[in-house]
Amino acid sequence: MGLIAVAQAACIRARTARKWRSRFQLLGLDGSIDQISRPMRTRSTIDGHLIERIERLRRIRISSIEEQIKIADCFTLLDEVIAAQGQKMEMLKTYKRGLMQQFFLRGSETIPRLWFPEFRDTPEWEEKRFYDLLDGVLDFRGRTPKKLGMSWGFGEIISFSANNVKNGFIDYAAECYLGSEKLYSRWMGGINLKKSDIVFTMEAPLGNALLVPGTRKYILSQRVVAFKTKSSIANEFLIQLIWSEEFQNAVDLLATGSTVREISQKALQGVLVTLPDKSEQQRIAQCLSSWDAQIISESEKFDSLKTHKKGLTQKLFSTQNEDTV
Repeated sequence: MGLIAVAQAACIRARTARKWRSRFQLLGLDGSIDQISRPMRTRSTIDGHLIERIERLRRIRISSIEEQIKIADCFTLLDEVIAAQGQKMEMLKTYKRGLMQQFFLRGSETIPRLWFPEFRDTPEWEEKRFYDLLDGVLDFRGRTPKKLGMSWGFGEIISFSANNVKNGFIDYAAECYLGSEKLYSRWMGGINLKKSDIVFTMEAPLGNALLVPGTRKYILSQRVVAFKTKSSIANEFLIQLIWSEEFQNAVDLLATGSTVREISQKALQGVLVTLPDKSEQQRIAQCLSSWDAQIISESEKFDSLKTHKKGLTQKLFSTQNEDTV
């Protein structure tokens, strides 16, 4: 496996070097990319080398092949840092999925394959209908601003929909309508979403879920419902259970549609889940949530590196345009 990894890394470096060479050639600059005077493989060092050379290129046109080679080498190293960060992020996700498979029961199991020592002598997990864990379900999917004689806008209250509800977070880059206080009042009818209520997508896509963050107001919009749970349930545990492979498979079996998968509330009531008492729920949730926090942190670093590289690239290759103005 070590030789394979080395060979794969060498192929990546060769492809990356060719990519940067082609970018220089597109600017009318010839030259081959060699591996020389390699800097330390850290983001700060790579940035230092790049910024120094980019600023130099702002004052003079690129004419030195050696300069091209050094810049390309720095970008190659930055690509390697990004790839390594991506691998680290995926490794954490894989490890967490493995933990979930060990914590949550499958099939006819009555005890988990992995548990904390303090819960070894506790009663077996109990099977229940998913809806028996809930105090209520909020479902306003038939409502629209038009039906209420109103429209989106004129406020800053975020609406949840299947477009922006992802597993564990709100995707603000997706469609995310904002509503006014008046629309919120008419739409929600005095029923408020509270912190840690669970928002669940019923279709397109099916099965995404998040915990309501903070105490601000939200509008419950298209293709989503919200679960309000009983006091015996730790919502942080239940959200992890919803994300589990076992629960997602159970939902999919009861869903309808070939291209667009969806599930009705009536069908969702037939989903069975197995869970421990609340103290063990909280302990499992604490463990899995800590891994979520690490995954989020590493994902943010990964996105930051990609954004940083994009900025450096734009800064470098914009110098040619400046020279020709």
